[in-house]
Amino acid sequence: MSPTEESARRGELTAEDLFQFALIDDLALAPDGDLVAMTIRRADATADRYHAHIQIVPVDGRPAWPLPAGAWIDHAASWSPDGSRLAFLSDRTGLEQVWLATPDGRLQQLTSFPLGASGQPAWSPDGRRLAVSAAEAVGTDGGPAPIVAADAPPFTLTRICYRVDGTGYLGTRYQHLRVVDAETGASTRLTEGPFSDLTPAWSPDGSRIAFVSNRMDERLPEFRSAVWVVPAGGGPALRVTPEDGVALTPVWSPDGSELAYRGLLPGPAFARNHHVLLAAATGAGTPRSLTGDFAGHVGGGIFSDTVRAGEGAPCLAWTPGGSLRFLAADRGRVHIFETNRTGSVSRLVGGDRVCALLRMSRDGRTMVYAAADPVHAPDLYAADTDGGGERRLSRLNPWLDERRLPRPRPLAVTAPDGRAIDAWLIPPAGGQEPVAGPLVLDVHGGPHSSFGHALFFDMQLLAARGYGVLFVNPRATRGYGDAFATCNIGHWGEGDSPDLLAAVDAAVRTGWVDSGRIGVMGLSYGGFMANWLVGHSDRFRAAASENSISNLASLYGTADIGWYFLPDELGAEPDEDPGRYARLSPLGAVEHITAPLLLLNSLEDWRCPVEQAEQLYVALKRRGRTVEMVRFPGQSHVLMLSGRPGSRLARYRHLERWFATHLRAPDEAPRP
Repeated sequence: MSPTEESARRGELTAEDLFQFALIDDLALAPDGDLVAMTIRRADATADRYHAHIQIVPVDGRPAWPLPAGAWIDHAASWSPDGSRLAFLSDRTGLEQVWLATPDGRLQQLTSFPLGASGQPAWSPDGRRLAVSAAEAVGTDGGPAPIVAADAPPFTLTRICYRVDGTGYLGTRYQHLRVVDAETGASTRLTEGPFSDLTPAWSPDGSRIAFVSNRMDERLPEFRSAVWVVPAGGGPALRVTPEDGVALTPVWSPDGSELAYRGLLPGPAFARNHHVLLAAATGAGTPRSLTGDFAGHVGGGIFSDTVRAGEGAPCLAWTPGGSLRFLAADRGRVHIFETNRTGSVSRLVGGDRVCALLRMSRDGRTMVYAAADPVHAPDLYAADTDGGGERRLSRLNPWLDERRLPRPRPLAVTAPDGRAIDAWLIPPAGGQEPVAGPLVLDVHGGPHSSFGHALFFDMQLLAARGYGVLFVNPRATRGYGDAFATCNIGHWGEGDSPDLLAAVDAAVRTGWVDSGRIGVMGLSYGGFMANWLVGHSDRFRAAASENSISNLASLYGTADIGWYFLPDELGAEPDEDPGRYARLSPLGAVEHITAPLLLLNSLEDWRCPVEQAEQLYVALKRRGRTVEMVRFPGQSHVLMLSGRPGSRLARYRHLERWFATHLRAPDEAPRP
């Protein structure tokens, strides 16, 4: 029996369990609320890629449709208004295109766009047309392919945002809206120009289409965007929200007079929590918040490798009575809330868990959503209009019941300035009474992401190998009010490291932790903090930073978002305050880094490019320090979430090797 098989026999999680997970990608609820189209994604060990299929799940007893699965990705499902057809995106024939399915199992490829379709197809109210985003080249030269081959000819770049992580080089390609005939597949372009138009939504009478676009500069829409409205038959687009705010996921009011969306009104600090905002569909007046002083982050998810809910995921829905249901991150949980026009917010679905992918039936009587907790991967749930009558509609990962997954324990942490900080400790798998052993502090990215009540495979793997795992929501985390989310601006590392070190002290006091065998790890900003902590503290015996940051001045010009994200986060341009950029860069403390450091890097990471790790690596090597750099070709920034399965498996093994080498006691045998 192999060590992996022996570990599984003992009920311990193994890295190979990656290939057992069935994870919910997205949900679509039929208008009558009787069927759910649930997209399930799995990792394929043989093909070293992911497959996704759409499973039709009955809510109240109606028979499900057959929709075959295969070696492709089907996702972004959308029901026709009468519930008789399902539109979705599929890469069955190469590029993603719009397909249609019917109850008898018939499939039809509806589009053949040269550069493919993206987003989620949106049905017109009469069911005759669909609106969809499709990539197009503006001008005569589409520019380089997203991934440039070594033998490719030279190419010219003229945009400041010339490449984006996870997409690659942009050239002159932009996403434009097209309206597609649902019978023939014939399409007409609705928008044009050197900007991308996303997330189309039809007005109730079918005369207009709302969408999100940034036509002000080249920032990504989650950092600057507006809601626009265009006539469904073509014509000039009307901007209905401020250009210098953030506007995402627009939804029309039942009477078509208003648009609700989530985002930010113009103002300083992108780091603020998102609100539910309401704008007149004519663009008259100023949008207003319907969530007021609510401390949660609307639409925000919890960072986890099992809960899939990105910036464009469904999170906002009107009720027939004119109130709005929404998802929001709230102190490490994601709940379903409701707000009305007076700004009164109430919670409908709660618990120590994370909800995602909110959908509601046309009559408002049924809600469906995915939900997970710290020891269970997401499953499909339905609830009544008031959040009551909750029922579980799927059981996607029964094999997890055979694994011993320790439940995280909340820690009472007080920062040096008296602020309360949320933190959790996962004890080593199988532990009953406290026995001091090695600990790994895992720091989240963002820095405005959030940890919380969701299953995190990465952390549970470390626990299964005999490590305690500590995770914390230090200042800058969203979901704790605007003051908490923004108080670290201009103080990266300086402001949040005391929170993290206070959490380490609290973990040591539990009796589970050997204070001489503590490690730290993190991705992105979490990697920045791992690099920072080992340069500003002697508490850590080893560190692993993944796709991290070491030099803020060079990140400004090499990261896809550096030129606008860093001035907002640090409070100055690098030429305005070069001393601040130097002081807050982990590279400036390289002389004090003595803990062994593992640098994990994706070679096609354009968010925190590999040059960041290379600078730190060379500086440490020159000083004779223990440092290794592991590189993953063809992978982007969030390798740990969506990288090729084989690369993710290799990553797990490198982390296990590094911490086993540097955190284990000399007489302590590593667990298999």
